[in-house]
Amino acid sequence: GEVDVKIARFGEKIVNAKPEYDQLREIALKSKMPLKKIEKIVLEVLEKQKEN
Repeated sequence: GEVDVKIARFGEKIVNAKPEYDQLREIALKSKMPLKKIEKIVLEVLEKQKEN
């Protein structure tokens, strides 16, 4: 699924990214996975998208 991510920038550079907690929580509950693991996966996908 999709997760909204708040992104903080300094000029053109992304300095921080934070996935929406409520969406992470919903995915964690549905998948029975820890919330932190879901957050890690989302941030890894974001990092890969930044590279492309």
